[in-house]
Amino acid sequence: MGIVITFAGNYFTEKLKEREQRKTLAKALITELKVIKELLLNYNTYKIKEVPIFSANIPSIVLFKAKTIDAILKIYLEINFSLGSLLSSPDVEKLTQQIDNTIKIVESEI
Repeated sequence: MGIVITFAGNYFTEKLKEREQRKTLAKALITELKVIKELLLNYNTYKIKEVPIFSANIPSIVLFKAKTIDAILKIYLEINFSLGSLLSSPDVEKLTQQIDNTIKIVESEI
């Protein structure tokens, strides 16, 4: 009986830690996406290159659901691809809309 109680306690402790990590990561991603969006709207794309985009969070995104992981990877691929080219006003609007959609998906994880 003691083994079962210990196992259950460890399981719930790990799930609680995982939940807290997911919340922290989601908040960090949302903040990062909001900063990128603001820089895009102000046409300060040169400043985005100074921001370390998503490099430290890649191993941690496995805590999210598959839909959220796909959305996160897709938007960061779009951002990195867009930084290599000239952005027109419609491109910026499209990218900021995608950022807003991704923020909503990540917020659903919290």
